[in-house]
Amino acid sequence: MCTMNRLLSLQMLLCVICPFAAVAQHAVLLDPVDAIELAERSDLFKQHYAKGGCPRADAALGERYGEIRLGIEDGCLGAVSGWAGDFIVDRMTGEIRDGSSNQRALASDDGTVVTLWNEINSELMNDSEVMCLVTRSADVQQWQRLGIEMNERVRPQNRTPRDEIVDVEVSPASSAPAAPARALRFEVDRRNYRLFEGRFSSEELSADVVSMSNLLRQAKRPAELTAQEVRDGVRQIPEVAKWLSAGNCRDVRLDPDEEGVTYFAVDLFEWCLGQKTSTGLAALSVDKRSGQILAPQGIMIATRRLPNAQSLLSARIGLRSAAADRLHVTCLDKK
Repeated sequence: MCTMNRLLSLQMLLCVICPFAAVAQHAVLLDPVDAIELAERSDLFKQHYAKGGCPRADAALGERYGEIRLGIEDGCLGAVSGWAGDFIVDRMTGEIRDGSSNQRALASDDGTVVTLWNEINSELMNDSEVMCLVTRSADVQQWQRLGIEMNERVRPQNRTPRDEIVDVEVSPASSAPAAPARALRFEVDRRNYRLFEGRFSSEELSADVVSMSNLLRQAKRPAELTAQEVRDGVRQIPEVAKWLSAGNCRDVRLDPDEEGVTYFAVDLFEWCLGQKTSTGLAALSVDKRSGQILAPQGIMIATRRLPNAQSLLSARIGLRSAAADRLHVTCLDKK
């Protein structure tokens, strides 16, 4: 009878937690930049590109906890932008719903959402890397010079909904030699590779900390084209090269106001001597991770990708692999 009661109790408990079992638990909450990336890489943008459109997304935290307000507008060169839709993004799952009908626009198990979560999880610092960054701080290095043995503790913050920010406490392991302070306290942003120190969370920006942060970015972030590489690559597109040669005052520039999270916006403009302002005559976008040409406006472009994109990205992937090896060796003794 007791065994039967225990089995019934277990069944009841499983029924209680069953509805939540399918909800994936992630280490961090999505932020507005993540929401824009989801839109840009998903069918929400692809359906606009398929119709010759020029979509653009903006996002901000919603009024309700755990939500992001996402807006998508569409307006090509010389046209008035029209809103294509307002959406709600679930910060915990990545699911996107239509803001008006509440219909699902992008499921949490969509490939774009799954890929984003995988990237986020791979970019987060582990405890070994957290301590690698902390040991670059000036105070910890002073303790090391004094020969002070240290105990280290890493724990998630109680005041944050996820463990994107962790607290680190460094304390003396013994009474001799005497430490200058009872303990050193830090906050580490595991996603953005930033170190904050003390009661008022002042950011540590010493050369050693910045160098370590840069190594983390190079080793853990996806390979992307730089702004200069895109600008130079656009000039090499045959159709653009022909367009440039058709006028003496034509050039290529990036448009930061139209730039997306995943693409650079490129403006093909004319500005002759004596003119007060330049005139944008054509435009296009270039995916930062592939060099794919998106949404050409005012110019016919059959070329699908920047001519030099593949070699540049291959070289960058090699640098990322080498940086990951250096990071592993550097942080090996911090595990």
